Order: sequence, then C-alpha cells, then structure tokens
Amino acid sequence: MMQLKQKQGRIMLHEKKHFATFGGTSKNGHLCQPGLILEQLKQAVQDKGWHGRHVCLAMENRACYMRTITMPQLKKRELKQALFWEAKKHLPFNIDEAVVSYINIALRPGQVPATSNYLLAATPKETANMYTSLAAEAGLIPISLETPSTAWLRSITGIAVNNNHSTQKHRLFVDCGYSTTLLLLTLDNRYCFHRIIHLGIKHFIQAVQVRYGRETQEALRYVYSKGDLAEKGLLTEAGKLAYSINESLGYWSELYRDNPLKPAGLTLSGGGMLIPELALYLQQKLGVKTSLYNPFASINCGHGEDDSGLNNKHENTLFSTAHGLSLRGWLK
Repeated sequence: MMQLKQKQGRIMLHEKKHFATFGGTSKNGHLCQPGLILEQLKQAVQDKGWHGRHVCLAMENRACYMRTITMPQLKKRELKQALFWEAKKHLPFNIDEAVVSYINIALRPGQVPATSNYLLAATPKETANMYTSLAAEAGLIPISLETPSTAWLRSITGIAVNNNHSTQKHRLFVDCGYSTTLLLLTLDNRYCFHRIIHLGIKHFIQAVQVRYGRETQEALRYVYSKGDLAEKGLLTEAGKLAYSINESLGYWSELYRDNPLKPAGLTLSGGGMLIPELALYLQQKLGVKTSLYNPFASINCGHGEDDSGLNNKHENTLFSTAHGLSLRGWLK
C-alpha cells in the first residue's frame, strides 16, 4: 500500500505499508481466504495515517482476461459499442456478468495508420466484487480495479514523464516476484505485450534448499548473498528465466511478422533485482543492456530516508504496483 502527495509540482511519499499475506490466500486470481486478508488489511489501514479512504486496487493478472484488438478509427461512443461486441465474441464468459474496460496501446510497425490497437480487459463481476467488497469491509472506498501489468505500466510511465524521457524504442520490463515473473514489453512507454512466467524467487530458494539442505529463511539469505550464480547453485534457474524471456521475445517477433524484436533495454525489478549478478547474467545471455528499476527514484521519500528510496532496499522492490496505482488520475 502506498499513498503519494503532490506539493509544488513535486511528487512526495505520504505513507507506505507492506505486509505479506498468508500462504494459500489466493489461487489463480481467486481469493481463497478473504477473512485472513481482511484482518491484515484492517490492521494496515489502522496502523498508518492515511489521508482519506479512496483507494485504487490491483487484482492478480490471472483474474483478468486480456486480449489485443485492432479497430478502425471510431468516435468514442461508436468505439465503446464496437469493443463491447468484440468482447462478446472473445470472452470465455457471459459479457453481461463481467466488468469490461480497455486502453489504447502502441501501434505495431507497418500497421495501417487508420487503425488503432486496444487492450481489451474483462473479469467476472463475481471476481471484481471479491476485491472491492474486501476493501469496503476494511473501511476503504474502491474507485478503480486493474491488473498489476497496467499499474506497472503507469509506474514506469511516471518515471519517464518525470525525467522527460521517451525511449521511442521497445523496452522490456521484468518484475520478478515470489512465485511468478511479469514480463512487460513497451514501445515509447506504451503497452505492447505482457506475459506471466511461473518462475520467481521461491524457485531460487528451492534450488538452494535442494543443493545445500537449508531452511527457507537461511536459503533466502543465501540467494541474496554476494557470490557467483553458478557457485551458489542458481545458474539453472537464471538460465530458465533467460530462456523464457528469449522465448517470449521470439513469439512477439512473430506477431510483428518481418520485424525482429530487439528491445533497446531490459529493466529488472522485484526480488530478482536484489540477486547479485542476475542482471549482469541476463545482459550477457540476452545481449540487451540491463538496468535496475526503483519506483522511488523520482519521489521525495522524507521520513529521514534518502532520495534513492527506502532504507530497506529489499522492501523497496515491492512497491512498483502500488506506485502505479498511486499515480492513477495524475498521468494523462
């Protein structure tokens, strides 16, 4: 959870809170134990001096069905109706029982200028209500619900806008979480594609446990300790990550037909950015310049923390989605 404030044109951190949910509380986007999450959320809301109660929420990517649609240039009212019919054709569930939305995304090379690409997103109303009712029971007022990939896109766009930087080229963002990794491909800071890889920090931990027989917390510390990936027994998992990234780029290249996809850079975030040598390994393996992403780089953290982010660098990596949600409504 994060709340930002704007003062004299500068974005500042107002409050932040991170808490880990219990294992098994979510499966394929479905909240299995909402009561446990509710208690933690209530405590988080009470613990901090949040300003107001309006909140933007993110659900798991797997809870939302997303599809790229190409449409001719249409007026807003006509476009909404046309996308509704497209959703009716493509959704694997009844459109009348779903929440549907869309965003305009980047044109592909060689695409006819008279057309536009849209990312169509939908989730069953029952799923959406699980998230919004949970927030409401905690004393919050939900005003939006989206996926981490779109929130993440806003987070990196916010950094780009604040730095007056536009890539004009493809860039790949790799957010390595605990159990999965999000790949997000952008063009000039606009969405192109995303993919969820079922490989995360827990797989690096398991590799250490298998090799050295260590307990989970001890294995986690070892994963983040200094040293060569091969020496720590992490080379196989790192190789799997590089292979999945390369496989995704190959697939997306096919969608571009005769235009090979070569990102101008790769940005690593999440727990993966804290594994020594992993960014360098990906850079060498994929041949793409790799950098690390810090969502706090463009905001004033205050509270005695330096401008580079939080005092706890491990915690720092966990706020990309929350940062993007906090920026909702500020970026046009």
